[in-house]
Amino acid sequence: MNLIVACDKDGGIGKANLVDTANFRRLTCETRRPDKKNAVIMGRKTWESLSQRPLPDRMNVVISSTLLLEEATDVLCVWTLEEALKALSAMDNIEDVYVIGGATLSNAVIDHPSLSTVYLTVIDAGLDCDVFFPICDIVDDFQQICNVDASENGVKMSLQIFIRVNP
Repeated sequence: MNLIVACDKDGGIGKANLVDTANFRRLTCETRRPDKKNAVIMGRKTWESLSQRPLPDRMNVVISSTLLLEEATDVLCVWTLEEALKALSAMDNIEDVYVIGGATLSNAVIDHPSLSTVYLTVIDAGLDCDVFFPICDIVDDFQQICNVDASENGVKMSLQIFIRVNP
């Protein structure tokens, strides 16, 4: 399982609707095998914030205790992360799993034993955010293996990859 987070330089992830669209789409859509697809797991608020639902070319899994979704292709609604992982492991066409938010789910998954990689995009700005990602929490259990400066639509950012070193 992987975690994708975009935050401002202070770790802010909420309210500003931060997205590193090019990197996000590449990570969550590309597979090594053409007969496979990736899955994205998200909370209800993230689902509701999407401009396009479901995200195309991916299995969308929404974790919510209150949301009722009509049955649709490539969409699954479950109550817990464990239920989502169990359902996805039973699907033979899923290659990789990405947790994409929101804040509660992202913060909870940091300690999950199945989390192997964190893809962190740090936007070079301080934005008006009301929810934060604890960047310092990944320092003890993860090692940074990549840090690349990038720009999207004139916005400077740092693309970072961390892998788990302490199970």
